[in-house]
Amino acid sequence: MLESFHAATTFEVMKDPECNLLGGLSQKEIKQFRKMVIDLILATDMVYHLEFLSKFNTKVAAGLN
Repeated sequence: MLESFHAATTFEVMKDPECNLLGGLSQKEIKQFRKMVIDLILATDMVYHLEFLSKFNTKVAAGLN
């Protein structure tokens, strides 16, 4: 699964201090960020894409609440 490679590579690159966007975040925020990135990468897998798109459209219709 190419998506797993993309997720692993993303977090490997972020280990470099020049690429670490998470330096000022709490552990809870880092965990949330990591989950969000993984979800977004998985959303590019057509197996999950339609489900993700449906959830996204529902949130947009509800005003992103």
